[in-house]
Amino acid sequence: MIPALVRFIHPTFVVVVLMSCFAWEASTVHGQTPCPGDLNGNGEVTIDEIVRAVNSALNGCNQATITDWTVDSSTSVPGLIGSLVVDPAGTFAYISTGSALIVVDLNARRATRIFPVCGSGMSCSVDGVDPSGTLVLLHNFDEAVVIRAADGSQVRTAGAGAAGHAAFANGWVYVPAFNGRALVAQEIQGTQTKTINPYAGSSGVAGPDFAVASPDGKKVVFDDSFSASIFVVETSTNQITATIALGFAATGAFFRDDSTVVVSSPGILEVVDLANPTAIPQVIPVDFLGTPQGSLSSAAGFNGGLLADGSVTKLVGLHGVSIDGSTSYPTDLEYSLGVIDIQSGIVSEKATVNQILQMPSGALPYYPVLALLPDGNTALLGLGPTLYFLHLATSF
Repeated sequence: MIPALVRFIHPTFVVVVLMSCFAWEASTVHGQTPCPGDLNGNGEVTIDEIVRAVNSALNGCNQATITDWTVDSSTSVPGLIGSLVVDPAGTFAYISTGSALIVVDLNARRATRIFPVCGSGMSCSVDGVDPSGTLVLLHNFDEAVVIRAADGSQVRTAGAGAAGHAAFANGWVYVPAFNGRALVAQEIQGTQTKTINPYAGSSGVAGPDFAVASPDGKKVVFDDSFSASIFVVETSTNQITATIALGFAATGAFFRDDSTVVVSSPGILEVVDLANPTAIPQVIPVDFLGTPQGSLSSAAGFNGGLLADGSVTKLVGLHGVSIDGSTSYPTDLEYSLGVIDIQSGIVSEKATVNQILQMPSGALPYYPVLALLPDGNTALLGLGPTLYFLHLATSF
């Protein structure tokens, strides 16, 4: 914080300090750390950045502490955080460590319950919470598992074979079965099971990796990594109603609204109008995206490395970049967060996880996972055994 005697400094002095800071940004003098003025790298200097740049100049221009993301608090959990989701109300977060599901009260900001999941020798990822907030969906390699949020008791399993990211919709659970070459749909409270095969009766082979549901639960979209397509399923009949060619293999998708789905792939967002599936999708190049790391989910749905805000106008992206060209995932990657405008693809508020957590630059000891609260300004970042509460300083 700026000392009281300097807080109401004359504007001329502010300009002098900032000019000095900007000069340091251009070149390092006598080993001093460069001091930026454009803190988020978007080509503009805001009033907020001016105040923070002055603050930084008075404290030696420590660039590592300058970021639009701030850590509000953190809490430790028993085990390593492998995947993370938030319920639709933003009341609880659900963390999978592989063998256990940990429930975090987001108001108290601490873990309150822990349930064993998936059985011995199996590792589960948590995919989502149903609209009522009472059921939690996980998957492992063999199947999807539905449990009660209150006590961890198992409600349903849906066998699949190489199961991918699953989804709730209209009283059913939808599980992509990569080895089964189909989408498996099973009633949560009933006994009906439906295998949805896009190539039934033909020689085609599907390779689904994820399924996502529309906000109203009337549609489910799943992918085929072999044909670079997505399929639209009406949940009232569990029939495929449209096949949409993308031109690339999707890494994930989410619904902007009940009839618009946004599909992601490294370097691209593609907006598909499901009400007019023959229309050419809108393609949005994004220079921020890389291969998504970790299992990233939110109330808005799984989206392959992206988290949507409540109005789905902007995205929070997590981007992993190889540091040394090695393949020792995840220790050869450096991760960054950024806010992506869904209309233009412009990325702002970029910062490395190291900067946000004030850690030395370089590879992280664990891969990070991310979830976004419904307020759109608070993100949860899981790193190893620690859950960080992050706040975005600018309006999201």
